[in-house]
Formats: sequence, structure tokens, C-alpha cells
Amino acid sequence: MIAPPAPSSALRTPETPADPLAADKALRESEARFRSALNAGRLGSWETDYEQMSRTWSAEGMALFGLDLPNGRGQVGGVDDEYVNALHPEDRHLAQGFRALADKQDSFPAEYRIVRPDGTTLWLSGRGLVVERGADGRATRLVSIMADASDRKHADRQKDEFIATLAHELRNPLAPIRNAVNLLKQSGSADPRLMWCHDVIDRQARQMAHLLDDLLDVSRLSRHQLKLEVEPLLLSDVIRRAVEAAQPMIDAGRHTLTLNTLVEPLPLQGDLMRLAQVVSNVLVNAAKITPSKGRLTLTVERNARQAIVKVSDSGAGIAPKHLAQGFEGLDKVGSALNRAQGGHGIGLFLAKGLVELHGGTISARSQGEGQGSEFEIRLSLDSSAATEGPTDRMPPPAVPVDESFRVLIADDLRDIADSLALLLEDMGHEVHVAYDGEQALHMAEEWQPDVVLLDLGMPKMHGYDVCRNIRTAAWGHGMTLIAQTGWGQENDRRRTREAGFDHHVTKPVQIEDLVTLFRRRPQSA
Repeated sequence: MIAPPAPSSALRTPETPADPLAADKALRESEARFRSALNAGRLGSWETDYEQMSRTWSAEGMALFGLDLPNGRGQVGGVDDEYVNALHPEDRHLAQGFRALADKQDSFPAEYRIVRPDGTTLWLSGRGLVVERGADGRATRLVSIMADASDRKHADRQKDEFIATLAHELRNPLAPIRNAVNLLKQSGSADPRLMWCHDVIDRQARQMAHLLDDLLDVSRLSRHQLKLEVEPLLLSDVIRRAVEAAQPMIDAGRHTLTLNTLVEPLPLQGDLMRLAQVVSNVLVNAAKITPSKGRLTLTVERNARQAIVKVSDSGAGIAPKHLAQGFEGLDKVGSALNRAQGGHGIGLFLAKGLVELHGGTISARSQGEGQGSEFEIRLSLDSSAATEGPTDRMPPPAVPVDESFRVLIADDLRDIADSLALLLEDMGHEVHVAYDGEQALHMAEEWQPDVVLLDLGMPKMHGYDVCRNIRTAAWGHGMTLIAQTGWGQENDRRRTREAGFDHHVTKPVQIEDLVTLFRRRPQSA
């Protein structure tokens, strides 16, 4: 019979004394309550006995897996293990880790796919609960409680697809706005009102693009699909990039930012872009919740084997009961933290997730509402790295202003194509424009440009096929092909790599970053 989970302090071991009759009666009553709760919640359960190498299934558990076992008894291990055999091939490796988790934890979450005998695939979600340990502390009995999570997974996929589509649709209008703003800047107008308009539009367009990126990253983080590009780096590089990213929002609030950094280099192992995103998100949050002309301070400290980054502000402060809620992803802390300045909470939620992916922590402190706040990020130092050397990396070489390229832009949205063409022509490049895929392929063959910027969703022929056709032609081997699109999910990037693109950029792209890619041309075949 399947026993209810016991608290860790009450886990039964061979040494636990008990009155046999009273213990048996209590166990039967507890099991009855437990089974009633499972039935009410439509939960499947099964008990794994590692000493007997057997598994006992509840009726609901067998129904989930599509099993019909005499007395609900199955085996653990071997070719006839019904549980392992039902796991989806891509999730079968998880079975090996359940025992290891049970040896370390009394309770742990589990989520995986199974394939039923009729061929249908289900997502299951629930927990594993250790109810008995041996003298050596290893789990001897484990109860699993699971429910069909397929509908929720389907809803999550629909949500993710909606978010990706929304981001794509919003990026398209942002791209020509940013291009037009850059054209205004290059016009060299001395009219202060015009320059003020330029700065406002540029700042808000950058912020919108930043919010879209955060929204997509939160979606990836929630699905455990956000991957880190880990490499040796210095904390000073992280801080510099973060300040550069947050500076427009700091300037918009007319705040004063004070940097208190260390001279000594602090080596880390991490993703430079993601760690900079963490610090910039915290800085942006501080700028947003601080009234105009406030004071922001970024301090770097070292404590034994940790690097510590503190961001403090003179803003609205946070009530003690709301401190932990600032990282929950929604605006749950009222006007004291975000709402007064139009905050969204997404940035802090993402910062927490990214820090934890790096094995670090992030926390908030405040003396109360109206007394400012301080956010503290802790990251482990890389003990294997040398402690000598420069504190900053050399920046990548700038694109020479007198270097020009022959550029073909293909996009069915004329505002995007035409505004980018004007911007590149003002920078000294020779530009042709196509408004559909077939025209793009024809112009690429006739003109043979150095660089081709291709949208993916064009009429007549989409960008993937245009790229493939160019790559298979002898005249197209040496071209730099860049996918310039509103689609930025990992699956989209994988598809562009497979099609033969050299680079994948999401709209709106910084013109300086885009032109830098022009110089990274492949070797001619």
C-alpha cells in the first residue's frame, strides 16, 4: 500500500521504536486520508521500494500511464521496468537522477513526458517524496505524486508563441523609428528643440526594445531554455557595459550616478552579456523608482571569494514586508517600488533568474518607504584565474569611417528598408533595396553586393530560401548574409544558421553594431 509522505523529522528508519499495533492502525488511517486526497485531486501515485526493487501503483497512477498490472505491482530496474519504459526517449535519462535526488532531499519536484501504449504523449508534473530511509541515510521508499500537465504545457506553448509574435510585430515599427532618429542625428541640426525630440524618441525606442528583449528572456527563463555563454571575464567589463546600457534612463531622470569600484581585477566565470543585463536592469529599476534629480550609487566590493555589487538609490524605498516581492515578476509592491514610475517588475524578476543561473544571489534592503533602497548582487570569483592584468578588455576595433560596402537590403516593409538605406548611404555605403524575395535574389545575382540584409517573412520567396539560393551559387559564396528580423527565439536563430546566414540580428538593431558585422565576411569558397 502507498503510505502518505512523512515530514523529514519523522522519516522511519530501522532504529525508530514504535508500538506495532498503534503504528499499523495510524498508518492505515493515514493511507486512507492520503488516498482520498489523491482521488479528490485526480492525482496519480506510485511507491518505489528500492530494497524490494518493486513499484506499487495506485489505480489513478496506472490510468495515467495506461498500465494494467495485477495488484498494481510492477518492478524497478531491468527491461521490464514499466515506469522507465513509459518515459519519453528524450526524458528517459531523468530516471537515473531520481534516486540520487531522493538520497539528498526529502521532497523534490519532477516534470517529464511519458508515451502511453496508445502512442499519446503526456506531460506529468508533481513531486517525489521520501517516506523511509535506511541506516545509511539512503532512500528506501519513495512516493511519487503526479498529475497530467499536458493542458498547461500546451497553454504555455501558446503563451510563448504569442509573446514571440507580439515581439516580432512590435519590433517592425521600432526599426524605422530608430533609423529615422539616427538620420536626424546625422543631419547635424543645431535646433535645441529638434535635438530634444531626437533624444526623447531615441531613449524611448531603446527602452521599448529593451523591454521586448526582457519579455522574451523571461519566457525562455520560465521554460528553462535560457542558455549562458560562459567564459572567463572581469567584473569591470560587466559594470562598464551595464552603465552604458542604463545611462539613457539615468539621464532621463536627471540623476547623479556615483561609481565606487575597486582597482584590483575581479575575475569571474560567466556570460558577459547576461551579467551586464543583470546590473543594468537593477540600475534602470533604481532610476525609475527615484524622483527626478536623485542620487544613485554603484559600489563594488570583495568579500573573500565573492564579488559584491551594490546599487543604492535615494528613491521611494520599500516597505519591509514587500522586499522579497520585488523579484516576483509582477508589480506586487505597490507605488513604493514601481508603480509610481510606471515600473513593470520584469527586469528585477529576470535579474534574479540570471544571477541564480550563475550560482549567485540578489537581495534588496530598505529602511522603509521614502528612505531609498539598496540591491545587492553576489557572485563567486573565479579562483583559477590570474589576478594580474588589466581591469578592462580592449574594445573591439571600430569600423573605419572611410570603409564602404555594397549593401543589398531586402524587406517588404518599405519604411524599414528605405530608412535603413538612407542611413547607410549617409554613412558612405552604396545601397540597393528590394521589397520581396524574388527581387532580392535577382538583384543579388545581378549586382553581387558585399553584404545582403534579408528579412525572413517576405512575399514571393522568404528569406531562408533566398539565402539558400545565394549560398548554392558560385557568385554568392563570399557574400556576408545577415538575417535582419523581428524573430529572435533560439529556434529562429537555429533555422537561420542552417539556411546559411552568417549573422542573425533582431530589429531594431544599433546601426554601429550592424555595420561592424559587415567587416566579418566569410572566406570565399
